[in-house]
Amino acid sequence: MVAAILFGILLSAGKGEDITGFISLGCMLTFASIVIATFAGVLQRLVKGIVDIHYLKMI
Repeated sequence: MVAAILFGILLSAGKGEDITGFISLGCMLTFASIVIATFAGVLQRLVKGIVDIHYLKMI
């Protein structure tokens, strides 16, 4: 993802255009990835806890 952002910045820098769009897009994608990874980790712990509790009740 970082390589794609840098590639976009390099492409736009040669044309004299503003690179703010590429930087903001990169920040949004990075933030979205962090949020999704955090949510997946929390959900994994919750489901693991529920499965463990359910398994212990069956024994």
